[in-house]
Amino acid sequence: MGELTGGLIEMNSRYVMGSTAQFLVAIGFLLAAAFIFGAVMTYIEHGWKGALVMLALAVGFTVVGTVALNRPKVKEIKCCVNGPISLETVSSVYDIVKIDGKELVLRER
Repeated sequence: MGELTGGLIEMNSRYVMGSTAQFLVAIGFLLAAAFIFGAVMTYIEHGWKGALVMLALAVGFTVVGTVALNRPKVKEIKCCVNGPISLETVSSVYDIVKIDGKELVLRER
């Protein structure tokens, strides 16, 4: 990125997960843990047939969490403002996540 319209200087960048992927990872692994716990309790009370269904659901939710972890990440760039800039010009190229004084947090589209 270097400089954009002579007003932004890139400080650092990193790849982050989108909010949907974060939600799916959390829900997938929490439900998988709950169903594993349920499978153990069902096995103790009723035997292996009920526990098999619970384990199948746990595997399914683990797959959901794993797929969400492997989704493409979005590049997030922290920039420092060096002089006057036009936010319209910046927003035509990047999504503006946060403005904090002279620091901008941008995401690539």
